[in-house]
Amino acid sequence: MKTPSVASKTKLQQQQLPQQHHDRKRVSEDKQLSLPLIIEPNQIPTLRDYQIQVISELYKRINKNHRRILIVAPTGAGKTVIAGDFIYREYSSGKTILFIVHRDVLIKQTLKKFNDFGIECSVIAGGYKENRNAPVQIASAQTLSRRKIDWFTPNIKFIDEAHLNAWNKICQTQLENYEETTTTFIGLTATPWRLSKREAMSDLFDTLVAAPTPGELILKGYLAPPVYYSIDGIDLKGVRTVAGDFNNSDLGVRCNTPEVVNTIVSEWKRLASNRLTIAFAVNIAHAKAIATAFNQAGVKAASVDGTMPTLAREIIYSQLQSGLIKVVASCEALGEGFDIPAISCVLLCRPSKSKAKAWQQIGRGLRISPGKYDCLILDQAGLVTRFGFVEDLKSFTLGKSDKTPLGQAPTKICPKCSAINRNFDALCGCCGYEYPVTPKLLPTKEFKLLRCTADKVKQYQHYHELLKEAYHRGFKPVWADNQYYSKYKQWPPYKWMRDAVFGSIPTVADKIAYRQYLVRLMVADRQAIGWVNHHMRMIFGEEYSME
Repeated sequence: MKTPSVASKTKLQQQQLPQQHHDRKRVSEDKQLSLPLIIEPNQIPTLRDYQIQVISELYKRINKNHRRILIVAPTGAGKTVIAGDFIYREYSSGKTILFIVHRDVLIKQTLKKFNDFGIECSVIAGGYKENRNAPVQIASAQTLSRRKIDWFTPNIKFIDEAHLNAWNKICQTQLENYEETTTTFIGLTATPWRLSKREAMSDLFDTLVAAPTPGELILKGYLAPPVYYSIDGIDLKGVRTVAGDFNNSDLGVRCNTPEVVNTIVSEWKRLASNRLTIAFAVNIAHAKAIATAFNQAGVKAASVDGTMPTLAREIIYSQLQSGLIKVVASCEALGEGFDIPAISCVLLCRPSKSKAKAWQQIGRGLRISPGKYDCLILDQAGLVTRFGFVEDLKSFTLGKSDKTPLGQAPTKICPKCSAINRNFDALCGCCGYEYPVTPKLLPTKEFKLLRCTADKVKQYQHYHELLKEAYHRGFKPVWADNQYYSKYKQWPPYKWMRDAVFGSIPTVADKIAYRQYLVRLMVADRQAIGWVNHHMRMIFGEEYSME
């Protein structure tokens, strides 16, 4: 196998990878499917620019002797691909790795991703034959809690879905006592938040490596822009809270009624008809009721749950992907690991106080796919009002255990089309409804970087094209600002200049060329050197250097 092409484009502090032989097949049995699972090496995935950067930052942390590292990458950003590339490098240099998944259902998906890199894997989980000689082991947390694996001492332990898995008794104990071993622990998550106020990722991890936020990935075209609508129906007054979240039994009574369920169907037919859709339900009965209501309305639908055989669920997923059915409703079975990029509508029907659960669900619809230009989020559960828009997140942190949770996000619902907008929006982003002008609803002076409409993504991309044109024609960067203003009647945010001309991984030659371009303009316009440095930071980031 050839070394990944991305390796030559980065400064990863790792030795050259050896050639691998792909002329042998590796076969393991998936007894859950009663079918042979053929593992044949495929072409190594091409990494995106930010994925390369995450791996580079990971090596920097390791080289500084950090041994409890959390990687955060939004749903759809390819965190398993990031892990696969890193594991391939370490596996090729003779390291042993244990990769811990949250549930058995994620094993096959992870195995396939690693197979794409040509990594020799074995599985430690019920229904799989062990190969104790394999240098990379994929383990189910469920299995580790009841099976000893003292025969395998890995150099590196990956903890997938770390916002959940790291608090598994086995993983938590190992992380808290990491100094007793030489193992490096690396957590992976899209949502680094815990439901309990007494717990935070900083309790178990020392440092963070973060991919771009959902908003940044949307603007760059790596995630589909969401469009939010509110659906009436659920009254949460009197619903009890148990272990930090709404009581499931109470929710079942409030959510699984004909009136509430039929509202979902009617609003879907009005707003999202013919879109491939997934619905998140309170429990199995609720999921079945949603599917039944859609079928009775003439829309082909099905429900899935954790009690179904794996093969039965995969058949339904295949039917959804092919369009034979339009809606799949589920309780928990779609939360982690579900991967059908063509999904362009998500029904939020299960109220929750868990931000991680809410954003995981929304993220299932944001993967990009040919012909897909946005994703409708139909929110009957009030999750968007409670936690805000995913694209407004400014940064990821490890958090603090005693950190006071944020209050409700400032939003308002359009009385004309039910779309969810921000409090400062003067117009509805979906139907154009003009809100009555009152002092509280006037737009803020600061223009927001991230929006929930596809039009904002187009404006961002157009501004980048204008900055590139200014550079190639020798015009000042302000020319791009003026062109943008003449078209959109508003100035572009300064933050949009970042990575506009050369992308997110510029070469030293790119930086030299752009600085020379700025210096020529500085001399011609009699500017100070600070003007050059300011624009270098705007294009290459505050931390820019010529290295």
